Amino acid sequence: MGVLVTGGAGYIGSVAVEDLTNRGENVVVLDNLVYGHREAVPNDVPFYEGSIGDKQLIAKIVAEHDIDACMHYSAYAYVGESVNSLEGIESVVSGNPPVLQDAYTTGDLRIGLDGDAWGASFFVDNVWDERAELFVSNRWAVQRVSVNPPRTYGLQFRFNF
Repeated sequence: MGVLVTGGAGYIGSVAVEDLTNRGENVVVLDNLVYGHREAVPNDVPFYEGSIGDKQLIAKIVAEHDIDACMHYSAYAYVGESVNSLEGIESVVSGNPPVLQDAYTTGDLRIGLDGDAWGASFFVDNVWDERAELFVSNRWAVQRVSVNPPRTYGLQFRFNF
């Protein structure tokens, strides 16, 4: 059986490649080598350096190596990178880059009274009702937009135990 292992030059992917080759499977590795290492892939295993978003490369690999299955181990290694950083993030399906948003400013007000064991305050968040798109993601071919909350009024009561 032909198995394409994406991220096969990374730590977990290379272990999967080793296990599959030991079982006699025909393995092909695709990795962009951002976190993977070419040395982690045995020399007798076909290796392609490229992106999983490159549809032409994937079609070429599948056609040339008679691929029956794909094991997907390619990913950004650190949560902060994959969630918070716009660096290098693109949609796996559509290849669209992230959208940068304009800067915005909000103001919050709070006024209150504090006693020895209690407190009460009135607050207004986003005083000017500034609307902003905080993050736009085109990942997974679905556009998601995160926005800041609108103007919010409220009362807060607290008791210190």
